[in-house]
Amino acid sequence: MKNYLLLVALLYSICSRAQSPAEAQWAEKGQRQIGIRTGAGVNTRTGGLLRATPYANYFLTERWSLRAEGRYEIYGPKENWYVGAGVVTRYHFLKIYQFSMYTQAGYFYGFEEASKYMFTRLGIQGQRNTEKYNYGMLNLGVGAQYRLGSRWFIDGQVEKNVSRFGNSNVTLGVGFRLR
Repeated sequence: MKNYLLLVALLYSICSRAQSPAEAQWAEKGQRQIGIRTGAGVNTRTGGLLRATPYANYFLTERWSLRAEGRYEIYGPKENWYVGAGVVTRYHFLKIYQFSMYTQAGYFYGFEEASKYMFTRLGIQGQRNTEKYNYGMLNLGVGAQYRLGSRWFIDGQVEKNVSRFGNSNVTLGVGFRLR
């Protein structure tokens, strides 16, 4: 019984925090934001992807921000994954009420584990080989955000990663602003 009461108290505190309004407007000069975004999308190199992105954002002006971002991505049916961190700058060139469009440029460095299957001559039996990569990439993209309140938002992005793989991503996700 005590475990259930503890679970209810924990869920209540999380739900009440999610519904409380943020202290300031969405984007003001000097404002700091901390949050997390989760999403799904497609990648030109590996197919589908799932992404979790914790971030810290600082607005240099009302439209221009500097952002530190972590990324954890899972790719396709082979369960390849990437974990990395980077610095991104964003410029919101269109802001209408809760809607905003932006361009972004940044640099990420991370680690990827990719699985490949090697088949015998007959193609009957396969062996899974895992390759690991450390690499940096330049990230360029455009995106759009729609605020659902003072803390929640929907975000879509199209990105081009300039690296040894040179892939592109299209993602759609939902985010929550903690601060």
